[in-house]
Amino acid sequence: MASKRRAVSIALLLSAAACGDDSAGPTAGEITGTWQATQVEFVRVATPAVSVDLIAAGGSATLVLASDSNYTYTETPAGELPQIETGTWELHGAILTMTPSDSRFSLQFEVALSGDTLRLSGADVEYDFDGDHVAEPAKLNLVLVR
Repeated sequence: MASKRRAVSIALLLSAAACGDDSAGPTAGEITGTWQATQVEFVRVATPAVSVDLIAAGGSATLVLASDSNYTYTETPAGELPQIETGTWELHGAILTMTPSDSRFSLQFEVALSGDTLRLSGADVEYDFDGDHVAEPAKLNLVLVR
C-alpha cells in the first residue's frame, strides 16, 4: 500500500495537463468550500478499462478550496496515514488548475457542478496500478460532495 500512497503524491507533484474549453462552468464562489470525495479514480491511459477508486477501496479524501485561492487536499488510503497536499487553485470557465506548493507542475481538471456535487475530470497524473513501484500515465477523476 505504501507504493500506492506515494503514487498519489507523485501524481500531484508530477502532473501536467491538457487544455480544454474554458468558456463555461461554475464560478469560483460556487466551488469555494469543503468537499468530501465519493470517488477518487485513477484510470490507466494505456488500458482505460483498468481503474482504481481509492474511496471504493475504503479510503477517504477531502478537498478544501479556500476563497484566497489556496487549497488543501487530504487523502487517507485505507489503513494508512493521511497525506496532505497544499497549493493554489484558479478557475477559468470549466477548467480548474491546481498547483501543488512544492511543484512546478499543475493539475488541470474539467469542472462540472450540479447542486452539491462537484466533478473534476481528466487530470493527467501517474499511478502505480500493479504495485511494482513504477507509476504509469493515468487520468484522475474526482467526485465530491458538500
